Amino acid sequence: MDHDGFEKYQNNIILSHRKYKETPITEPGLTEFKKHFEKNSFLNSEYVVNEPGKLFLYEKFFHYGTGIPEKFNGKKVVSYPMMALYTKVLPCDQTIEVEYLNIERTWDLNTSFMYGDNEYHLYNKLSEVDSTILWFDELFVYGAWDKMPTWQELRPHYQKTWWFRETKRKKRNRIINTII
Repeated sequence: MDHDGFEKYQNNIILSHRKYKETPITEPGLTEFKKHFEKNSFLNSEYVVNEPGKLFLYEKFFHYGTGIPEKFNGKKVVSYPMMALYTKVLPCDQTIEVEYLNIERTWDLNTSFMYGDNEYHLYNKLSEVDSTILWFDELFVYGAWDKMPTWQELRPHYQKTWWFRETKRKKRNRIINTII
């Protein structure tokens, strides 16, 4: 079996399951995105992620669309929110590189694929340390915890993400509905 071909095929299966959303390129959405960027970027977020072993909820902003499915190449996109385990920060030229370990979703446990004549499962794939250089790409941080949060703790943080953003009217209606 061609090991490099297998790894590339397996990584493409994983990329095909992840979700991405294009960022706005015109007004008024562009101004809203810039405010969101400034408020939630890794270095400006209200949630400090600076201790190894800290869990955090994030979205990754891809400025040039590299390392994502081909249909997004050259476009500015934001990934679906994910949980990660912070490992460290490294100096990189005039910025920093953030290293973290993604906590994969439950679909990993159930997804299988055929390669050659054999069936493989994604849960057999070893976890790898991911990194983001905060130059063109960015991490938006929406929460940080010392232990794995429950879904009740995660829910309000997910509602702050770019992926699940709401208009002021929708947000007001949602808050009123939770009170009633």
